[in-house]
Parts: sequence; C-alpha cells; structure tokens
Amino acid sequence: MRADSSLLIQAMREGADCEHLFLADVGEQIGWRGDKTKNVFSGRTRLSGDDVLNILGNPNIPIPDFRRYRVFLRIRQVLLAPAEGYE
Repeated sequence: MRADSSLLIQAMREGADCEHLFLADVGEQIGWRGDKTKNVFSGRTRLSGDDVLNILGNPNIPIPDFRRYRVFLRIRQVLLAPAEGYE
C-alpha cells in the first residue's frame, strides 16, 4: 500500500469521525482557513510538503490506529521524539 496525501486526508477524515470532530475544527488546528479546509477535504487542493509536516507534527490531529495508517503514525512518532544529544 502506498502512503500518499490522499491516504493521509482519508486518515484525518476517519480520525475526525472517530473523535466526533468537525473537519473545520481539524483544519483550524492545522492553521488552515475555511476555504483551504473545504478544498483539501473535497479533493480539489492537494497537500503540500509543509502541510504534511504540520499534520504529522501535530499530535492533536487524530489519525486512527488502523494498519493502513500505521506508516503515518510511525512518521509522527519519529517527528515528535526528542532528538538524541539535544536534550
């Protein structure tokens, strides 16, 4: 299975559903305006590299622990782990 931006958007959508959050609230946590949130979740706008880093670097953005999304959870774990030697 490929881990791409459309799979990350699907993971965020399912995570928001599991947490009973509105997609607008998820977009607000990332720092997106309403138009960008709507366009990203409708598929009209693709995620940039900075968007992906902001999503995976924010532990408040829900991503469910399903096998197809575990690659994103592993990346998040690495991003949020303190760097060794820089404590």
